[in-house]
Amino acid sequence: ALSVYITDNSVSKEREILQQLLTLPVRGVISQPCKSCFPTPNKDLYLKLHQRDVSLLFFNENYSNLMEFPSLQWDNYAGGYFLGQYLANHHHTKVAGIFQSDSGLSIERYHGYLSALVERNLPIDDDVICWYTTSQLSLLREKKDTGFLTRFIQKNCTFCTAVLCDTQN
Repeated sequence: ALSVYITDNSVSKEREILQQLLTLPVRGVISQPCKSCFPTPNKDLYLKLHQRDVSLLFFNENYSNLMEFPSLQWDNYAGGYFLGQYLANHHHTKVAGIFQSDSGLSIERYHGYLSALVERNLPIDDDVICWYTTSQLSLLREKKDTGFLTRFIQKNCTFCTAVLCDTQN
């Protein structure tokens, strides 16, 4: 049987789920890390599962403190780089970026985007980079609260010719 558990990118929900899995006859776990740009405080539970011969596979990325386990990953750096190059090739000269601050995937995309701008000798301006959190993304999705985006665009993007927006899911 297959079961799916949703963490909503919450470390505490992930902990509850892992504790529950430790009480079940589980053979394997495929996990998408929560707050993936940080080491997981749930390492102890992942290691307990591993000690019980539960196969572990991380999806999209690994936690920095669980790198010994396999993962299936996209090349997020290349994705950000490709988009930065694409915009530069289409004559955009000031490219803003919107990225999730607590996602390793987004951090890699940001790095690729900056590398493309540097390679093309385009300016890097910290004022046109917006960092959002999982909580802000949840408010945007659930309540259509666009406040942080509206403020950022109105204040910082008046002279931008393009905006690269990284979203999760």
